[in-house]
Amino acid sequence: MAADVAAEEPAIADANGAAEENRAKKEKKARKGASKFIEGVRKVEQSTVVRTVRSGLVNMIPVLIIGAFVLIIKTFPIDGYQKFITTFGDGVIYSLFDLIYAATFGVLSVYMTFSISRSFMKSKADPHVVQRCPSTARPWPYWTASKRWA
Repeated sequence: MAADVAAEEPAIADANGAAEENRAKKEKKARKGASKFIEGVRKVEQSTVVRTVRSGLVNMIPVLIIGAFVLIIKTFPIDGYQKFITTFGDGVIYSLFDLIYAATFGVLSVYMTFSISRSFMKSKADPHVVQRCPSTARPWPYWTASKRWA
């Protein structure tokens, strides 16, 4: 009986060792797969299109925040408040909120198109040309004919 117990202990140890070895192989394979995935994500993230779309969308955050706050204020679910903004000054406050909402979310596709295309132009353009663009780089006195661009 003691010999049987002694024979089982190495078999159990070998089984545990094999299980640990299999687990280590699986973890190594998973890490290798994860590193390949992360490398793929980095390549996609570094592409010009993804960077310009991300930059264009980041530039849209202020417009989205303004539109979201106006929408919350405009549709606040208290009857007394809704009655006040629709009746005060013949609905001037409600009309103002409606105008701001329409100017932000109503024209959002136009803003996004402009913002993303502007980001794309900035990423592809020569840095010296973008810096010397009179509409964005310098105030009026610096881009008159009497002064040099330097």
